Amino acid sequence: MLGEGEGEGEGEGEGELLPVDGSGLDAVVVAPVGAANIAVSDVVVTYVRPALGAFDDAGFFVQQAPTGPAVFVVGGTGVDAGDLVSFTATSVGLQDGLIAVLTFDTLVIAGAGDLTTVAQDFSADPALVTGIAARESELARTTVTLTEAPTRASGGGVEGTVTTAGVSNAGANLVLRMMQPVATAAGLESGCLVTVLSPLSRFGTEIQVTAWDLAQIVDVEACVAQVSSATAIAPTTVIVDLSRALDPATLLANGSQFTINGLAVTAATVSGNRVTLTTATQVSGTSYTVTAAASLTDIFGFAYDAAASTATFAGFTALGLVINEVCYDQTGGDTDEFVEVINLTSNAISLTGFEVIFINGSNGSNGARVAGSGSIAGNGGLAVFQFPLNGLQNDNEGVVLWNTTAGGLNRIVDAVAYEGTGIVNNITIDAVNFSITGPGTTAPTDGSVCRDPSTRLFTTCTTTKNAANVVAP
Repeated sequence: MLGEGEGEGEGEGEGELLPVDGSGLDAVVVAPVGAANIAVSDVVVTYVRPALGAFDDAGFFVQQAPTGPAVFVVGGTGVDAGDLVSFTATSVGLQDGLIAVLTFDTLVIAGAGDLTTVAQDFSADPALVTGIAARESELARTTVTLTEAPTRASGGGVEGTVTTAGVSNAGANLVLRMMQPVATAAGLESGCLVTVLSPLSRFGTEIQVTAWDLAQIVDVEACVAQVSSATAIAPTTVIVDLSRALDPATLLANGSQFTINGLAVTAATVSGNRVTLTTATQVSGTSYTVTAAASLTDIFGFAYDAAASTATFAGFTALGLVINEVCYDQTGGDTDEFVEVINLTSNAISLTGFEVIFINGSNGSNGARVAGSGSIAGNGGLAVFQFPLNGLQNDNEGVVLWNTTAGGLNRIVDAVAYEGTGIVNNITIDAVNFSITGPGTTAPTDGSVCRDPSTRLFTTCTTTKNAANVVAP
């Protein structure tokens, strides 16, 4: 007898694939919430989900037959997608809106089920939303069209509303949901046609076509990736950011697929959406343009948009006083919102006359202004500008490090636009008009947007108030 969440490999992987024709889940889906004693036999595991974000607990989805029913099982170790399993459900309830087995006992793996017979295609199903009770948790291949750019949602996910061939107007009740690393790598925008193979999920009345990992996005169309930006991070190093992760097999290590006017490129490496180029020594402040070759392809096998294959950048200039970390979202009340500033010069700098100002991304208006005091030590010294409750907001906002004693645009010491498009326009502070572009990074809940200590570019990080930044895994 095994404890909850444990399993044994009895007969696992032996013989031919077994038909999926189990029993017991039909009783689970109609069982009242609470203690239960329901024998579930020969159901197939369709996906093993790790713990992700605030709402996605670890567990696995099981399906009784090709047309369902299916449920989520909380917990469990030692099972894989395709396993044919039996167990006893000892309690039943709701898990984030899904009918779920909350505890179970006596898990046995009987062999390997034939998953190819289980996945249904709900793309043309007109009852995908209204009939979700009969479809939830079932393995589905669903093609959706994004009707908006995905943005951060609760629980650490990123989502955007979609339509399908069968559901043309579900409003906010039908979404494509992805974990943040998946969304970053996939680089999907409004208008993208996306096919996802995963168990159909829900959160209350919101139906979620979900990609918990990148492999669940099996096709992308009408959605061309681009070169997003380029930044010099050292006298001989340039970072090129792409809207979608690059297929590393298409990158030549000698850097010859990237050309820069007036500057030789001698090497290239890639990590996800970011290519690091080694160059000849740049002239500080000189404008350069980098162009990516058509031979580079994204993770879905498509070439990058030829009309958006370039980016301009200025030759490397050593940084001085800059924004280092923005912490704007905590679980519950946002009681500890702050902006941290770092001094990258070798000398101490007085903070008298400096302010950090929140900018509302929807209209460019000013929000809370926090004045500096004292001084900040050189060689990486830190200063924290503490904001009042809800002084920093979420969803395409900005913050500006402002020098009240300078003139004109020189008052803008540093600025960051986070979440959403990464662009905030129509800003006016003290009669100075300007816009902020980039990077649009979204912080995880209880995390921050911060500068990577190695590149000084913005990324997601663990919150480290008044301490060295730690990039989020």
